[in-house]
Order: sequence, then structure tokens, then C-alpha cells
Amino acid sequence: LKSSIPAPSHTIAARHATSVASPRQSPMVEGRPVLPEGEVGGWAAKFGLCSEAEPLASVKELPSYDDLNFHLRAASGAEYVLKAHNGVMEAGTPARLLAQNRFIERLRAKGLPVPEVVATPEGVAALPMAAPGAPESNQVAHIRVLSYLSGNIVPNEEPKTDAFLQTVGATVGKIARALEGFEDEGAVWDWDWHMKNVASACSARVSYVADSGRRELAQRLIAGYAAALTPEVLAALPHSVIHSDVNDTNLLFEDDEVVGILDFGDSIYSCTVFDVGVAAGYYALGQEDPLHVFEEVLRGYLRTATLSEKELEAFFHVAYGRVLLSVCFSAQTCAAEPDNEYLAHTSEPGWAVLSKLKDVSPAAALARFRAVAADLAKS
Repeated sequence: LKSSIPAPSHTIAARHATSVASPRQSPMVEGRPVLPEGEVGGWAAKFGLCSEAEPLASVKELPSYDDLNFHLRAASGAEYVLKAHNGVMEAGTPARLLAQNRFIERLRAKGLPVPEVVATPEGVAALPMAAPGAPESNQVAHIRVLSYLSGNIVPNEEPKTDAFLQTVGATVGKIARALEGFEDEGAVWDWDWHMKNVASACSARVSYVADSGRRELAQRLIAGYAAALTPEVLAALPHSVIHSDVNDTNLLFEDDEVVGILDFGDSIYSCTVFDVGVAAGYYALGQEDPLHVFEEVLRGYLRTATLSEKELEAFFHVAYGRVLLSVCFSAQTCAAEPDNEYLAHTSEPGWAVLSKLKDVSPAAALARFRAVAADLAKS
């Protein structure tokens, strides 16, 4: 939900590309590294992917916003993604990059379809770009390489069947199960897109919502989120390391099967229920009945993982909260570029979801979620 360029095929670089405009769409993002395509081969050689005798077969830049990403094909036919990370952002610091690698390796060890972390022959998984005379942004940037996963992205606007939504939920449940007992100090961090910060982050940006009706709706939802998910309530919920960004660009499909899980930059130690709530919110975009989407994603999740009663009570707020967070960030971006009709248009799916949910009470939603849980308990 932080970018809006549609992707006909997979890119490991895509971040939140789910039809709501990004606050970071400009290629001139602060700290974005500089890496001409002609220099990519030199970095790939450091990871043992090519040599003067066997250069790369192809290099293609992928869409990206904070960072730079390149799809590489080695002479052997093996495919990789070389990522030049924005070191100004906390997600791009060495500590966070290595934490992401450990997160990936955990999921991979549990049999989930994630990329393989590629290290240099010396065993280094993140190389600094700093060098005398290099651009300022490169002085704090780092290079990583992951294997490239093939698969299809199912765009938001495509109608989703119950079976598809249940597959999404089941995948999030498998991630949760794989991360049970996993601890990592590098996953303890914070930023405005953290779901614990929805009320404060949205409150700081809601004034940018130009339409008064939408602004009032957002303010009401902000108040509802803050009242339901107080710091005390959140602290009492089960916590674990979570992916935190399961959206339409971060799951790859082959027919009806998930064959790839991507983008681990938002992984964080937080409330476990956030993962399924975030996924439900994202996959409601472009759909006729958002609450039904929430139900079916939840149904799939509960087939592979569990939620407590308190987590079930939080689920509705988390699901709409992710969409709310996205449209508030988008409003800020649109305010900075008021003549950009594309940015304004791409926030519409998020507002459509919130509009359809405006008359749904948390109690009514919870009753439907309890019914889903009860149905599964019988089967």
C-alpha cells in the first residue's frame, strides 16, 4: 500500500504495491543508493555470481522506491535479485538487514517458499557500498543478494474466491507457526508503519485528507482504533516476530498454490495477530465485500494457526487499521503533489474499503469472526 505501480509479474523489490499511493514514490527518496546498471556486474562478482570469463547473461532493474533492485541472470541460468539498500532508513541498516536474513533463513528452514540468502565466498551477506568519492547516499548503503523466485502476482482488482482468500490466510498461519519460539534482537525496532502506531501516525496525517466526509470517517476510525487497541490491550496480546507486510505483491502464486513469500523489510517483533489482520486488510482492496474477505482470510488462518479470544477481538481493528494507515499516508503524499491525478486516483480502493466498513460495528464483526471460529471447531 505504499506504492502503486502495477506489476504483471513478480518483483522481490515491490513494497506495498497495492493500489494506494505511496509516500515514497519518487526515485529521489532521501538516501536512495546510486548504482549504474553497468556497475552491477562488479558487485555480483563479489558474491561469486559471475567473473570476467563468465559475465552475467542479463541485468534488469526492477521497480523499487527506497532502494535499488536488479534481476540478474548468471551464465549458468541461475537467477538472483541484487539489492542496494537505503542506509538512511532504519530498515536498511546493517543490523536490520542481517535480521531480515535470519528471518528468511528461519522460514526457509521450516519449509516455506522464501528466497535463499546468498553470501560472498567469504560468508559475508551484506557488503558496504561506502568508498572514497562515492555518492553520499552510498556511504551508508549496503548490497545484498537473494535468489529470485518465479511466480505470479494476483492483483488487487481481480475478484478473489473464498478458496483463494483462505489460501492467503493459511499461508500467514504457516508463517506464524514457523516463527513460534523464534527470537531475534534485530526484530525489535519501530517506525510509523508499525501497527501499534496506527492512531498516532494517522492522527499526524489526517489533516491532509482533502474531502471533509473522508476526513471525518478517518477521524472516527482513528478514535475507534485508539479506544479498542490501547497500549495496555496491545501489551497483553501474544507477541512474536511477524512478517508484517503480506500483501498482493508479496505472495507469488502458481495456479492456486503459494510458491513465493517476499519482502521481509518490515519484519518486526510485535502482536502476532497483526500479520493476519494486515493481510486481510490488503486483500480486501478491490473486493466487493471487505468484511467477507476478512472472514475468509481468517478462516484460512485458523486452519493452520490459532488466535485467542482477545486476538479475535483485535482482528477487525487491525484489518481496517492497515487500510486506514495507508490512505492517511497517501493523503500526505497527494498534498505534496496536488496536481498528480495518478496519486489521487490510486488511493480510491482504500477509501472504498473504509466506506463499506463505516457502518459495521466491531461487535457485529466479532460475532461473524466467532462464527468462523466455531464452524472450524466443529469440523
